[in-house]
Amino acid sequence: MTVETYAQKHGLNPETVRRYIRLGKLKAHRIGRRYEIDTHDTYDNKHNTTHDNIQHLISEKDKRIKQLSQQNERLTQLLAMQTQQNHQLIAQLPPPRPTSPPACGGNQRGGH
Repeated sequence: MTVETYAQKHGLNPETVRRYIRLGKLKAHRIGRRYEIDTHDTYDNKHNTTHDNIQHLISEKDKRIKQLSQQNERLTQLLAMQTQQNHQLIAQLPPPRPTSPPACGGNQRGGH
């Protein structure tokens, strides 16, 4: 099976499939410049098919995405709380003092 066919069948990017081959996660052999994936081979003698390993990797990736999404949500909540606290602290500050106009000096032009 070609890289492109395997990628399409399993919902993967062809570059991801090539990377799995280079890392030894997928068994394949070269024919010229192309890889041919042996769909009957198994990965590292654990009686798991290559497809099962890829499904496992996808599942792990999905779990990590969910975990990062939850962390992002929590950080967004913390940021909103901190922003609210900052606004409350700013509201408690005394108003700024008015500044005095600059003193008139002898260098000014005009009718003095």
